[in-house]
Amino acid sequence: MATNEILPFGHQGTEVNGDILSLAEYADEPQRLIGNQAGIARRELVNTVLRQTSHMAAGLAQFIANRHPDGIVDDADLDKVEAAILSAILKVARKPLTEDITVTVGTGGDYATVTEAVAHLASMYYVLGDGFTATISLLSGFVWAEQLSLAYTDLQWITITSVDAVVTVQRSAIPDGEAVIRGEYCSLPQLLALLQMDTSGVAGSRIGIHLLGASISVDGGFRNADYRNMVVQGNSSVSATYCDFSGSGDIGVYVQDSRATLDGSDFSNCVGYGMLAMRASFVSVAAAGADNCGVGFKANMGAFVTAWTAHALNCTTYGFHAADMGHMQVTSADASGAGTYGYCVTSGAMLNRRASTGTYSQALSTPTTHGIIF
Repeated sequence: MATNEILPFGHQGTEVNGDILSLAEYADEPQRLIGNQAGIARRELVNTVLRQTSHMAAGLAQFIANRHPDGIVDDADLDKVEAAILSAILKVARKPLTEDITVTVGTGGDYATVTEAVAHLASMYYVLGDGFTATISLLSGFVWAEQLSLAYTDLQWITITSVDAVVTVQRSAIPDGEAVIRGEYCSLPQLLALLQMDTSGVAGSRIGIHLLGASISVDGGFRNADYRNMVVQGNSSVSATYCDFSGSGDIGVYVQDSRATLDGSDFSNCVGYGMLAMRASFVSVAAAGADNCGVGFKANMGAFVTAWTAHALNCTTYGFHAADMGHMQVTSADASGAGTYGYCVTSGAMLNRRASTGTYSQALSTPTTHGIIF
């Protein structure tokens, strides 16, 4: 516990016992305004004065002691007090980031959790746009067993990296229906690590990364979430090229009313969809793969998806599916081995599959009520 020898006075005194004045009495007390007068001292007045002043002095000393390693001692050394005050101010005052810095998380590191590391950096620094960054390095053996939730902040100058090639996420530590990383109306730290959810606890509907009006840059990914690896909603934006979003219990990446660049990423082995784009979304999955999914790639309800040279092999139903006015640009793609069709349109959709391999749900260049495949 921090050392603080500046103690409060009269904190156990009561009005009932006549030890102190009530606040109303003290506010109206003439001597509070003009000071002590000649005569016999009144204990309730003196006690009230000392109680109020010592209360604030002790509180300030406690604030300083909690942030200064030497604490506050009653040795009448004003130079020490000044040094302690300056130390405490520097601990809480944000300052510009003037060089690249790295903090570590895990056993033997600077912090036990990612949340603690992010909170420290966000409270201590701000950036001036000169390119300096802060790196949070996850030490070898670190297990992610927390929810990182951020809102209304810009932390894209922070980068999360890992010593290990894959960081285990402890599923049982994440409440069902919640996300491991969640951002609302903010710019999240860059994620340059691959997170993988384990099978601890009971499977449910957890999300790896959930964005609502937020943005993130990913170079790594999130895989094996029991529900969805990444959900991108509410005018969010994502840059996650050549990442791993495979093995989800439902959808690899779900995009709604947002923009996502997911070129070269892996969405394979997802039970439902590899990548599902909804409504006014614009998604690029060029050279991406969604093999062995229920449906590889889908553009639904007016979403626009580009999937040049993408592949969705051996999917249960469709490799590429455009539905409900969805639009897909698929060139030199491969949807071989689909259980139903490699390329499918329904409910007035459009799919351009130039120079692609796989079966079609209808004759090429022939409009129907389902739409058209070129």
